[in-house]
Amino acid sequence: MAEFWRFAGVGYFPKLTRDPAKAGTVAVQGVDLFQHVWALHMDYRMVPHPQVPGRKLRAALRTIPSLDPSPTFAAVTLENEGVAIYLPATEGELGAFRAEPPRREGYWRQTRAEDSQMPWPAPDPDWAGQATFLRALDDVERRADRFAYRGMSLCRLCGCRNGFEDLTFDLWTWPGGFRHYLADHHVRPSPAFEAFILAAAGAPPL
Repeated sequence: MAEFWRFAGVGYFPKLTRDPAKAGTVAVQGVDLFQHVWALHMDYRMVPHPQVPGRKLRAALRTIPSLDPSPTFAAVTLENEGVAIYLPATEGELGAFRAEPPRREGYWRQTRAEDSQMPWPAPDPDWAGQATFLRALDDVERRADRFAYRGMSLCRLCGCRNGFEDLTFDLWTWPGGFRHYLADHHVRPSPAFEAFILAAAGAPPL
């Protein structure tokens, strides 16, 4: 998948827009993207917000199954119901930027015994910086973007209902229920995520 992308424009789905006066579409290879059904590939790129300098968004990679060949693009819904579209680009192309997948934290395999490279939550009862980190995480989560799931996640350790959202901030993404593991089960985040959250909240390193 392309490492370089470019912003192509903002469009609206006519049937999903509450304000009928809104208009705008994005065409790729002569195809009006907003007149077709999109497929989601559960792959994402962190892209710059088209209207807010310095802010990153998590754009989902999409194709159009009814077309062969289908254009590949990335899309993310904005606050005003518009959908920002990004297209693969080449290095040096006007407007091109490097976009990487989000850095993931707090995503676990389904069971402890599952054959998977995903981690399993491990409590660390000696984590002395827990309270400081949780305050920093609360600050960052108030400013993070949220994306709803199609279902409820369950805690891998106690089985409680534990969130239905992903949060993203800068280049990182984590589940909304991650805080439960830290606060109630004393699971310590990775050193990289811990340093990122503390810096983003303006807290000193632990």
